[in-house]
Amino acid sequence: MSVFRMKGFDLEQGKAAMKVGTDGTLLGAYTIEWLRKSLIRPQRILDVGTGTGVIALMMAQMFPSAEVAAIEIDHGAAETARRNFSRSPFASRLSLTEGDYSSVSSGTSPREYDLIVSNPPYHNGSYLPGDEQRQIARHSGTLPPEVLFGTSTELLSPSGYIAVVLPTSVLPLYDRAALSCGLEMVHRCLIQTIAGKACKRVIGLWTGGGHSDCTEELLTISTGAGYSVRYAGLMRDFLTIF
Repeated sequence: MSVFRMKGFDLEQGKAAMKVGTDGTLLGAYTIEWLRKSLIRPQRILDVGTGTGVIALMMAQMFPSAEVAAIEIDHGAAETARRNFSRSPFASRLSLTEGDYSSVSSGTSPREYDLIVSNPPYHNGSYLPGDEQRQIARHSGTLPPEVLFGTSTELLSPSGYIAVVLPTSVLPLYDRAALSCGLEMVHRCLIQTIAGKACKRVIGLWTGGGHSDCTEELLTISTGAGYSVRYAGLMRDFLTIF
């Protein structure tokens, strides 16, 4: 059985189509830091498309008074996440629902969450990976931006935030969908894997209207000679290599 060990918890990965990776862990760590610097302490958090449960677990670790819910459409991944939750030190504050986001949300109290996070499927076009589970996990047809933001606005508290990690190429598509739902981007973090290379990922944070500025940061993961000080600092509470 494949187990990924983190500082605060262990993750079984066996039945999850998408394993623990940089996108998810960086989304969790960066969002936590940004909220803390903004003096925001969410009490109700929702992880959409939780996969192994890594982002939900990171949130539970670093916000010790928060209740963290997760939604996952894939049965195998949902089983895996449920086991990871139950074996963690935060089991009493974690819950999981298996199903489609837009359908599951109908049974959830409106305006309930202070923070909604998602590492959504991102393949959009004619190409699909061959494995069916990976198709579900990676193809944007299962969670298009209109559904992600449209459903989230029904569940988000008036002062709540949505944090998403995406390929930079699809950020305009997601931002248009967010704007159509009355959400404005307040911060984005452009991510380059190696110094000097093009940024292929971005973390965006959206909230309700009334914010005039969108701040921006460039985050480099590797200098070419090792991990950057910035990246190591972000991941120090989570990854055992730091």
